[in-house]
Amino acid sequence: MLQIGWEFRKEAEDALFMNYLYGLLCMHSIFTKCDPHLTGRVTVPVLWDKETELIVNNESSEIIRMLNSLFNQLTGNYVDYYPIE
Repeated sequence: MLQIGWEFRKEAEDALFMNYLYGLLCMHSIFTKCDPHLTGRVTVPVLWDKETELIVNNESSEIIRMLNSLFNQLTGNYVDYYPIE
């Protein structure tokens, strides 16, 4: 997180930090893509839907739960990664 918040690096040594989808500079731009009137602080992680161009979720425990089973039939992976309470 830098001066403008969570920032995407244009020339990063680690390509995981780059935003390939829109060429945006920071995470706040992703949030304002959904709501142009947003003025508050934004959070990560973000689960983004490319087709609807909307944030599906930005709560890490819920994202883990969703990714744990939502795509099981598509991937064939039925391993449970969600931590036990």
